[in-house]
Amino acid sequence: MESLLIFVPAFVLTVLAGILLFGAGLYFLITRLFVSLGGITKLPAAFPAPAAPAGEILRRRTIQIGAVRWRNCVDIAATPEGLYLHVRQFATRFAPLLIPWGALKENGETWYYWQRAKRLSVGSPAITELAAHLPLYALLEPYLR
Repeated sequence: MESLLIFVPAFVLTVLAGILLFGAGLYFLITRLFVSLGGITKLPAAFPAPAAPAGEILRRRTIQIGAVRWRNCVDIAATPEGLYLHVRQFATRFAPLLIPWGALKENGETWYYWQRAKRLSVGSPAITELAAHLPLYALLEPYLR
């Protein structure tokens, strides 16, 4: 009887640990899949940021890069040198980006999260595409002209 009392809690803890590990692994695989589809992995080689900009940085903003919407985890700054982006999502590491304004071209409008947004192609030829809600786009617009 005593061995059964030891076995049951050990079994339950093992099952819970397995579920936790499975969930963490699934989260990691899904994140990696979407990251590779979004094109963000190609941007650091083309547009590395030497350092964080000196001006105001808007923290925890939402922006779409490729097919992936990075929600409340992107630091953004509009500087005369270019658009600074740093994705800081849980369990992922991305190098900060500084995309020169000449590498961004307006590419129409779209909708996401039930709000209008502007699309911008990055690079020539296009490496990926960004989409920003209109209030954020209004911050970038003076530099895009």
